[in-house]
Amino acid sequence: MPIRDGPGLAREVFQERKTSGAVFLQDNGCGFSTLLVVTGPHHGSLWFDGRATCDQILPLNLDDQPVSFTDWLARRSMDLVGW
Repeated sequence: MPIRDGPGLAREVFQERKTSGAVFLQDNGCGFSTLLVVTGPHHGSLWFDGRATCDQILPLNLDDQPVSFTDWLARRSMDLVGW
């Protein structure tokens, strides 16, 4: 197994830290996913991971308020992203 170091490893560690404390909920296709934060100040909130194309992780909102898990179940994640 090759030893990884340098900028590639630093970027990988940084990307992992962006989602530390969150769990994967749903694959939205095209590399997008929905995450549920389970620890930290944003615990209980849902986020859209769009790093596949736009390098952003955005909170899911409904009427300008963080979406609840129950509200999220009744909707598509793409409809709750404030693009």
